[in-house]
Amino acid sequence: MKHSLILVFVFGFFRITLAEMDYHPISPDEPVSISENTRFSIENSLLSIKNIQSALYSFVKLTEVSVQQIDNRTLRDIGNTDWEIQNLAFKNWSQSIEGTLYKYQYLTKKLEYELEIEKSKKNHKMNLKIENARQALLKAEKEYQSFWESLEIYD
Repeated sequence: MKHSLILVFVFGFFRITLAEMDYHPISPDEPVSISENTRFSIENSLLSIKNIQSALYSFVKLTEVSVQQIDNRTLRDIGNTDWEIQNLAFKNWSQSIEGTLYKYQYLTKKLEYELEIEKSKKNHKMNLKIENARQALLKAEKEYQSFWESLEIYD
């Protein structure tokens, strides 16, 4: 199934466009459109980060319980069982991914908004698409700002 993907970089007068990526289903039970628009959506990715954070927290609790029953060499061989990894790195790693998702959602919405403004200049009118793009941009900006304000880096 062919899907169009347009990637535009505008640097001065240079413009690069990529198109016509050929996607194949990743599962016989899932159409490409579901994979592309649901599985790889920002909402699903953010939910996945929360699930990963929960799994890591469970691993921390399991490590705390089992540290008395497993020798240090075995714990080292298992990996990621030391305090710094479990209490600092796990949080920093997942926040880096979460922050990147919010950042790129914001940047995408900003570009979509700017694109609608440019399109309207050619049509010499404001339209509903611009307002919708503006609302999406404001929502993305608010989500990214909220994430940023709640962010703590653990050292």
